[in-house]
Amino acid sequence: MCSDSGSGIALCLSSVNVTNEGANQVITGTAVDKAGNSASASVTLNIDKTPPVITISGVSNGATYALGLAPTASYTVTDALSGVATSSDSLTGGDGLGLGAFTYSVTASDNAGNAITVSAAYSVIATTNGLNSLIQQILASGQIDNAGIANSLLSKVLNAADAAAIGNGQASDNIMQAFINQVEAQTGQHISADAAAILINAATYIINN
Repeated sequence: MCSDSGSGIALCLSSVNVTNEGANQVITGTAVDKAGNSASASVTLNIDKTPPVITISGVSNGATYALGLAPTASYTVTDALSGVATSSDSLTGGDGLGLGAFTYSVTASDNAGNAITVSAAYSVIATTNGLNSLIQQILASGQIDNAGIANSLLSKVLNAADAAAIGNGQASDNIMQAFINQVEAQTGQHISADAAAILINAATYIINN
């Protein structure tokens, strides 16, 4: 908008519609009055039409992991123009005991109001290798408080894996059932109830699959 309280406006450049993305874009307007005087004014604009870039790490879309060996999902967010305003993540799915189909989602917005959500869907199953790792993790956390019991459970898992490797599925299943029986017997004594539920669930999955 141009104005002149003296001789009046002779020339006022029309408005400029700025559509290109970018930071520190300088827009200049010029006006001339009827006496030949001119003046210019500038404004600096930052235009951001692009949502932030979300990078999910740890898990990959469509991947399958073993319980006890599954990576931890994490994320980073960047925005080259207006900057990141908010970000949050969530993990949904699963059977409540670590197995099943999961979706890890990240939502972010920038200071220009652009928002985006990126997700990675993956599955977690139980395997003997994963169960070995899981037992060691539970022992380290103190939810199994007796190393001898942990070693006994580890031995059963290794024996079950060996039986399965030579095609003796029935023997493998029987050993895993003995594993379950031992966990049940030690629940509330040397194995916490939460850890026992996870171990039994994993062993049952191995038997059924």
